Amino acid sequence: MNSKTAHSLPAEVFERCGTSGTLRNALPDSVAEAIDRPGFFQRRLGRSFSERLDRRFGDSEVHIKRGEEAHHAQTWIVGDSKHSD
Repeated sequence: MNSKTAHSLPAEVFERCGTSGTLRNALPDSVAEAIDRPGFFQRRLGRSFSERLDRRFGDSEVHIKRGEEAHHAQTWIVGDSKHSD
């Protein structure tokens, strides 16, 4: 599993997906409305992750766990039933 800080994740997501309508439509409304405001987006994304901690989604049981803190930022681990601790 790989952990990312809330700061580095948006840059990686945008690089891979762009700020397309598809990405915006896949996000919860409270996160999508902040997508064009980088600092605010990271805080919203982190808050959204923390609200969904350890909850499992779909057949693959994708879930979010807290990683370690790095450079004063929380890291997050996204796992599935095959790669769970």
